[in-house]
Amino acid sequence: MNFDLKRPCSNCPFRKVGAIELHVDRLPSIIASLLADDHEWFMCHKTIAQARRGRSQCVGSMVYLLKAGAPSVSMRVAAAVGVLKFDELRAQADTIINPQSE
Repeated sequence: MNFDLKRPCSNCPFRKVGAIELHVDRLPSIIASLLADDHEWFMCHKTIAQARRGRSQCVGSMVYLLKAGAPSVSMRVAAAVGVLKFDELRAQADTIINPQSE
């Protein structure tokens, strides 16, 4: 997994506007899983087909977790070693759904 992506995809399921259409229960299920276990992470749908080393965490999910005050273990480690900058994620906050919008 890597943290190369810096912005949510144009149709990220966590976007307020333009999100890919998922089954009505899918996004709440993803969110519940992420919030229940801080070792969980959600892969960007655009990197699924890439080799394991090219897969990236979904930026929208990371912004969502920051907004919820619950960054994952991988996010915290990546931030600690300087691979991920929480300020860059927070700059995208207005484009991502709010935790109470689950």
